[in-house]
Amino acid sequence: MYGTADHVADVLFKDPTLLPEGISDRGATTKGEWRAVAGWLMSQPALVLQILTAADRPDLFTDLEAPEPVEGPTPDIDDHEPAAQPPSRVANSIIPAALSQAERERLFTELARRIDPNRLAPRRVLHVHVCADALMNPDQHPARTEGLRPMVAASVRKWLDGSRVTVQPVIDPDNIQPVDSYETPPRIAEAIFTRSPGSVFPWSSSLGRNLDHDHTISYVPPPEGPPGQTGVHSLGLLNRPELRGKTFLIVRVRQPQPGVFVWRTDYGRVIITNPAGTHDLGTGSFPDTIWEAVKHCGLLANTQQS
Repeated sequence: MYGTADHVADVLFKDPTLLPEGISDRGATTKGEWRAVAGWLMSQPALVLQILTAADRPDLFTDLEAPEPVEGPTPDIDDHEPAAQPPSRVANSIIPAALSQAERERLFTELARRIDPNRLAPRRVLHVHVCADALMNPDQHPARTEGLRPMVAASVRKWLDGSRVTVQPVIDPDNIQPVDSYETPPRIAEAIFTRSPGSVFPWSSSLGRNLDHDHTISYVPPPEGPPGQTGVHSLGLLNRPELRGKTFLIVRVRQPQPGVFVWRTDYGRVIITNPAGTHDLGTGSFPDTIWEAVKHCGLLANTQQS
């Protein structure tokens, strides 16, 4: 592998134009800098093959011409299906029966040059959250990369340099329509994660896309259940132990509006969680009034009344 990378570096150092269009040279001018570029290219074997083929056979396609159209009357079309041919006859009608080793290598090399290596590149998903100012001034504004610490947006741009980037549309949770099914569709799951990337359980530190999508109000299958039971208005992220605690009524929860959760423990403590964090209202008449007000909104967390 290292020998191949060194060879690719030599080729590109001598002729940088062999680097396919759309692939960044990262400002390489010296042999050492081209070696760094070659090291990155090693993750895309088809791209390396294209570069080495172009360096070894620069005139491979200079003598290729399009085939001349066949002149003459158009043959009649037979409406009847042709009889099935034996596999050997079908194969021989497509691929010549006898090809020299040199001809086979030439055809393989031609095929390799015609392949778009970008289509064979491994797919990677990187979730990066940036503001509009970060796109205009990446050196001055942070970017939040899921699973990593915040960093300047310019660093993320360097990671993506030379890659095919698919930009996903901005998600507006308020415009995502609910569905009747129990399972959460990807668009609703993405909207919920965009609204709050962590668990909605009080003081929870669980983050990530692997959390469970919990129905704040227990799901009732149709036709008994109402339509639109699964949506951003009725779901919250919980880890598995938190979900069990809610299921077995150790705590109860209501969602008076999307993203705001009001919890009540067996000891009467009322706690509110929202994207800003956890807010403990304690016990007493004021928390009880809040809990009852949510109850009268008709947004019950489960089928049991308090």
